[in-house]
Amino acid sequence: MVDQDNKREDEWFLRNEKQLLDAARTARLKREQERAAKERAEETRRLIADITSADERVRFFDCPKGPRHGEIYRHRALQHARGRIVCYLSDDDLYLPHHVQEMIELLRDADFAHAAALEIQPDTSFSSWTIDLALPVYQRELLEGRNRIPLSAGAHTLAAYRGLNEGWTSAPLTIATDLHMWQKFLRHPGCRFRAGETPTVLVFPAPLRRHWTPEKRSGELEHWLTRTTDAQGVADLNERVLRQKNRETRELDAKIIGAVYNGGILGPPQDTFQVFFPTPNGYDEQNSARFRVPLQSWQKIAVELPWGQTDFRLRIDPANRPCLIELSCIELLTPDGAVAWRLTEINAHTLEVGGTAIALSRGHIFRLVSDGNDPQVFLPPVDLSGGTQPFQMQLRVRLDADFRTFTRMLADHLRVLAG
Repeated sequence: MVDQDNKREDEWFLRNEKQLLDAARTARLKREQERAAKERAEETRRLIADITSADERVRFFDCPKGPRHGEIYRHRALQHARGRIVCYLSDDDLYLPHHVQEMIELLRDADFAHAAALEIQPDTSFSSWTIDLALPVYQRELLEGRNRIPLSAGAHTLAAYRGLNEGWTSAPLTIATDLHMWQKFLRHPGCRFRAGETPTVLVFPAPLRRHWTPEKRSGELEHWLTRTTDAQGVADLNERVLRQKNRETRELDAKIIGAVYNGGILGPPQDTFQVFFPTPNGYDEQNSARFRVPLQSWQKIAVELPWGQTDFRLRIDPANRPCLIELSCIELLTPDGAVAWRLTEINAHTLEVGGTAIALSRGHIFRLVSDGNDPQVFLPPVDLSGGTQPFQMQLRVRLDADFRTFTRMLADHLRVLAG
């Protein structure tokens, strides 16, 4: 009997050897990562202690990991601030030497100022944001959810911040944390805005460097810091920016002239694609995410979903006009990338439509038509209660308001019904 038991145990270990080894490696890697993170945190505290002891104006707030990007701790820090203006610097961005001085000058007759910022690409090329919040059209851009001011480029007076109805708070998952804060200034009556005209901030987007090691990230920052420390380095950078802006201006001018001659428009028409998250009181605009979608071409949409609900039912409003709508590749992904739900021909019948939507065909591509401006699609309820990180929805959408496409699809649908 003992030999048989030992034999069964040996067979079980042989069948599960790979899974056991993988689990052991994963556990070891997790322990090593936790130990490395703890060592880095202690090293950071030692460095900060040296700085704060050398300059009493520098204060260090040692806070645990907070929601989102720790916006609540920014508010707490500003309760202790004593200066006239407030600037922000992300841990992977750089100020040019004259940035703070320029913000001081801009904020002499303004409440909120934003620097000209450069987005540095991994190959050392760069792009920039065209933005001036003193102009209403750019205020509308930000209020509608399209941010052009990275955190490190924003600045404001402390008095203006304390005059807001609400300061830094944890932002909803549907909006960037910095944009959520900038919108509060935009909505505050009488807030005055100024824009910087020459670059003073370098931004290094983390998503473009997702697989870089900390040493490589640090080396890139050191490279740009060395290049822009002195006046000549800043002048060389400004010359590169001026040349690039001249090229971009010529290209834009050519598009405008061509559009005038051809009687056309500068780009394809667009519509608004909106995702609503359920609340105890139903669906509302505040708990939604908006995307601009060009007509007559496939567009990928990805949005983070709040977690913690067991009966989570998304509502999608794919358009704001009469048109043909095609949805495909709809997936709900767990925080680790596993598929929680995916649209297939088998489960396509679980999608429901409402508002002005009429379903045409159900399959791996879900086709519907809207005869008004409020088409609605409801996904089946899913369980998002597991974990402490956001889930994600991904899909592809195509909108077509062309009358010929609409009539062809409708005719095909009628033939299917008749056949």
